[in-house]
Amino acid sequence: MTDANFDLHAPHGTWLIKLYAPWCGACNRFAPEFTALARAARVSHPQIRLGEVDVDANPGLAARFMVARLPSLYYIENGTVRTLDGVSRTAAFLHQYLKDEKWRTVEPWSAALSPFAVGPRILGYVGLAGAWMAGIASELTQLPTWAYAAITVSILGVLFVATQFLSVPAVPQPPPSPSQKQKLKKRNTEGKKTK
Repeated sequence: MTDANFDLHAPHGTWLIKLYAPWCGACNRFAPEFTALARAARVSHPQIRLGEVDVDANPGLAARFMVARLPSLYYIENGTVRTLDGVSRTAAFLHQYLKDEKWRTVEPWSAALSPFAVGPRILGYVGLAGAWMAGIASELTQLPTWAYAAITVSILGVLFVATQFLSVPAVPQPPPSPSQKQKLKKRNTEGKKTK
């Protein structure tokens, strides 16, 4: 599951989603258990789909779920989200947990905090923007020194031109000629007579 396809799939049906990071030791230890659970659930609970989200590759979802620790498990049923905290991370336990429907005892997320709500979606976009800026910063660190100088001079040049353009005074209008003054005076007196 990714930032791009999450909203196409997760709001519909039943999902057990694992959020993880490749560098996380606990995530790496849990990976074979989750794979075993997926195999077992495919037979015993075909209505439950299992998905994985790499939080490094999908910062928008990491922000939307407000991930505080890894790995994180979420049970989603038709858009209702439950966090499965404090649940043993073994395939056998999770399989029995799903079979006994113990997830029903977990309080669902409020509609306002759900990753499907507007606020967390905006937070997801902020996460994506932050990852994009971090990528640009990473690319910039690869540039030679002369490139930094060229970029700086270019930015300063654009700012200078913009400030000069914006600070140009308006062209003053010449004073009206005597004939124009008479026409204006006539219009003003005619306007007063009609009122």
